[in-house]
Amino acid sequence: MKLSRTAASYKMIHGLGRTYSERTFSNMKIFPFSLNLDESTSNNNKKILSMIVCYYHADLRKVIVEHLGSLEIVKVNAASLEKVLCEFFEKNNIPWNNLVSMLMDSCAVMRGSKTGLEIRMHQYCPNLLDVDGDSCHHIHNAAKKFSEPFDSYLEKLFSDLQVDHQWSPDQVMYLKEIAMILNLPASSPQRGFVPHRWLSAYDASMATHAMMPAYRVLYYGFLSTADKELYREPLELMYTKYHVNQAGRARIKVVQEELNRKGMTPQGRERKKRVCQKLWHEETTTVLRLSIYMGLLAILKEYVMVFQRSQTLVHKLHDRQLELFLAFMACFVKAEHITQLSPRVLREMVLEDHMLLPSKEVYVGQEADTFRSQNPNHALLVPFLADVRKAYITTAVYLQKKLPLASPTLTALSALDPLLRGHSQATIQLKRLSGMLRHLLPADQDIQRELVRFNVDLTIPSFKEGESIVEWWVHVFDKPDKYPSLSAMVKCCLSIFHGPRVESSFSLMNEVIDRRSGNMNVPTFNAIQTVKYTLQSRGKTAVQLFRREDVKFGEVDRTLCKNINSAAATYKRQQKINQKEKQQQQSKYGSQASGSARRPRNRLLKKRKGRG
Repeated sequence: MKLSRTAASYKMIHGLGRTYSERTFSNMKIFPFSLNLDESTSNNNKKILSMIVCYYHADLRKVIVEHLGSLEIVKVNAASLEKVLCEFFEKNNIPWNNLVSMLMDSCAVMRGSKTGLEIRMHQYCPNLLDVDGDSCHHIHNAAKKFSEPFDSYLEKLFSDLQVDHQWSPDQVMYLKEIAMILNLPASSPQRGFVPHRWLSAYDASMATHAMMPAYRVLYYGFLSTADKELYREPLELMYTKYHVNQAGRARIKVVQEELNRKGMTPQGRERKKRVCQKLWHEETTTVLRLSIYMGLLAILKEYVMVFQRSQTLVHKLHDRQLELFLAFMACFVKAEHITQLSPRVLREMVLEDHMLLPSKEVYVGQEADTFRSQNPNHALLVPFLADVRKAYITTAVYLQKKLPLASPTLTALSALDPLLRGHSQATIQLKRLSGMLRHLLPADQDIQRELVRFNVDLTIPSFKEGESIVEWWVHVFDKPDKYPSLSAMVKCCLSIFHGPRVESSFSLMNEVIDRRSGNMNVPTFNAIQTVKYTLQSRGKTAVQLFRREDVKFGEVDRTLCKNINSAAATYKRQQKINQKEKQQQQSKYGSQASGSARRPRNRLLKKRKGRG
């Protein structure tokens, strides 16, 4: 039996899902909104376009993020996505004029400079704000760019360690036991590097570095007899460093002997050989590269962690990107060449040799820096520093190209920061922002006069760092007679996405559509997503959302009850429509449905009539 035929399914689609979707569409007709959309492939190999909508809800007095729709698509190109979006907006009577911005990744399909989806959307929404692409994707790609000169040396080690332990529970158990003997916090290599998220290399580097002694002791058992003899002394020094007593050493020896007797496939043997090579024969190279990864990628990781939060931070985008770029450049460029430059000049700056720090001063992480100072003439140091310099330069060029350091839109949005109130630049930038959103502001109001008054208004409470910007701006919204245009403009800006919120919908998708529900229809999944996001946006569980203090006289959601009661009839009506469309297609091409599925049912009906 198909899942769509069950009561739970059609009541979810035509009851709960329909009710909350219609309310979202209704709110989009009233409030200015922004979209975050992306395409992904589900576990059942269907291409899904997921759309998330954000808007400031005047009644709830907070920014709401809801699921707008998940649509099945056949071709992923700008023209087909444009058609799907237009049909969706037209079907649900969503006004294009209320659309403030669209956040997408920077692939050619979404943000191509000539025929990308965003360019095509300007014909329906000419005043669409350009907030650039998803900066978190840029930072992940920057991490990938930085790793290229190192030929995926560490990434291959992370993958080998992950695969080597993934199907060997006994080896994982031995690894944790060795970590306990060495008094190390154990972590499983199964949570390793994720190829499509390059900043996961930072997490894998931290975990691998912390477990490095345990890995070395474990894989000592896989070394050849000659190599065991060669590295016996370093192993004893490791035991001494971590205060391993005789009982611990004896137990480790038993574990190593058991692992050595373990049967292995040729692929497994080659994999362990590669791991042993990097942990023992090339230990210095591995430690040096782990050091630069842990030191440098932490700068990039910090930015991504900030803008993956659900808190509204659109006013921080410009400043944080500038801080990130300067922090990255300071790792290998002399500070006097970058600190006094404007964002536009930084973006167009060409790196020359006299601007770069000498190799002995370039930031390489704590352990590599210690090694460099203690072994200035080491044979491995020169090629390592050459790779580091190349990685820095290529990544800097990429960041210059991708980060919108001189974006007038993001610069103007930074004036939303309450901490800037009282400065003349705040008024100037807010005025520019009002020009970009003129079509969404009251035409009969003088916003410039409002901005001048707002900048020196002593009745507005002060803002403290760390407080919610939305809650602070509510104080301004509470003065509709005083700041009507300013309030309308800020409500538009608070809807703008600053991070890949749509990614969380893909995580939910992989949880809902798994091996057991591989044939789930997209409408069913769409309804589930809608309900989940409604619960998240309200900050309530299902029990809390539908709870009534007074069961007898408490208010009832009549629309929801009506849709759930009529869900079965709506489902049957939709089935008839689908069947009719299918028959029309078949008649068009001269084909007809096979009656093999109906014959047993018809025979059963005749038999029952005969008995009657």
